[in-house]
Amino acid sequence: SKLGTTHHRIMASMSVFDIIASICMALSTLPMPSDTVFRNGRPMWGNKTTCQIQGFLITLGIVGGVTLYNCLAWYMVCKITFRMDDKTMRNKIEPYMMIVAVALALYGAIFLLVKDLINPSFFNSFCSIAPYSEDCNDVSSDEWYDCVSGNEAAMKPFERSLNFTIVVIAVNVVLILE
Repeated sequence: SKLGTTHHRIMASMSVFDIIASICMALSTLPMPSDTVFRNGRPMWGNKTTCQIQGFLITLGIVGGVTLYNCLAWYMVCKITFRMDDKTMRNKIEPYMMIVAVALALYGAIFLLVKDLINPSFFNSFCSIAPYSEDCNDVSSDEWYDCVSGNEAAMKPFERSLNFTIVVIAVNVVLILE
């Protein structure tokens, strides 16, 4: 009965996505490859696969949570502005909201994984969207700049994913403020 309303189901789903992302972020540098060039004094016991799993789950949790936050805003619009009752919301609106939220979260995480854009990050203490070259593991700290900036061809997918993220955030802000 506690999940009997659309509002409660959206809030519970948001919480699940948030818990997934938060647990993975709490692991900090542990899943990062132990031979990464971005040594910062913290333990790194993982490998590329554990790093990608961490980044995948963080992306899944963040995108799912943000999308469900949007769904919650639209739920309120439907309830207050359009005066929809719970039965209509549950049967006609909620299934599509949940499908879109899960689909966008999976798409974002899978896209980054397939494009090999989930790597040890020089600006986060966890694996996330970052360009990184495997041959950077053997360089001295003086040569980090080339690993961070990468060559132009390696940066294109990163820049596109960053632009896509900015567009998604801008659309979310516009939709919520409407």
